[in-house]
Amino acid sequence: MLMRSRMKKIFLIFNGSRPIGHIVSSAVEIARVDNALLHAIFLMPVAYKPVPEFPFVTDQLLSGAISGRYVEQDNEVALENNIRMFKDACSAVNVAYKLSTGKNISLGELIQHSVYSDLIIADTKTDFPETTLLPHIFSFNDLLAGVHCPVLLIQDEMKKPDQIILCYDGSVASMYALKMFSYLFPEWGSVPTCLLYVFAKKKIQSEYKENIVDWLVRHFTRPESDLIKGDIKKELVTFVNNSGNNTLVVMGAYGRATASRLFRKTLSDKIVEETRAAIFIAHETEN
Repeated sequence: MLMRSRMKKIFLIFNGSRPIGHIVSSAVEIARVDNALLHAIFLMPVAYKPVPEFPFVTDQLLSGAISGRYVEQDNEVALENNIRMFKDACSAVNVAYKLSTGKNISLGELIQHSVYSDLIIADTKTDFPETTLLPHIFSFNDLLAGVHCPVLLIQDEMKKPDQIILCYDGSVASMYALKMFSYLFPEWGSVPTCLLYVFAKKKIQSEYKENIVDWLVRHFTRPESDLIKGDIKKELVTFVNNSGNNTLVVMGAYGRATASRLFRKTLSDKIVEETRAAIFIAHETEN
């Protein structure tokens, strides 16, 4: 029998001015099943300051060049609506929550929150706004190399996957990600699961295969296995797309420096750009 997950705290990072409904509904359902606390932080952009482009005020008014004040007002309205949606969704199913808003938060502070979280959930394609202490627009990829807990990135609403793909390349990093996923989501152990061998070389060392199978059958009740051959990036995307729309891919990375490279331009980017799958990523932090 699968044990109940022990996850207690999920950290959510939102662009407060963007639509967040699919993330909220997914996170609330995961937290409801797990009796977890949701801590949401809503980042808001700094005040928009339009630069005069016309010599006469009337020309500015006619052109709409001073509409920055309206952009800021729209952002504030969007933030209020998003916060209300989040609170209502949590309250409707008795999920514990806390929230923060701010224009004065640093990247380091966001990463520090991950130290005290069991999981981060966010949109795969979210770009976060400029804030006072974050002077440049950054994407969630910029956080991934430094976080201290696993991350679940989703593109659509996902309450429970229909198919799970475990990417394994024989490394400690990939095995670490698989273990963290199984510990955090034991209730998904009955979902159809495929252990996908992702090796640069076709040969799989027999001891790796025997050990991983021993572990796999003790955490997943419906496991299968397959091997990617040829171009790993291309074949992985094809495999994921053939697995259905509600698919979750689990993968790891080799510490912070390599994680940064992996998350920016390799397998995970391909999955985000060319599939609708969600991605669970975990990596061991360097000493």
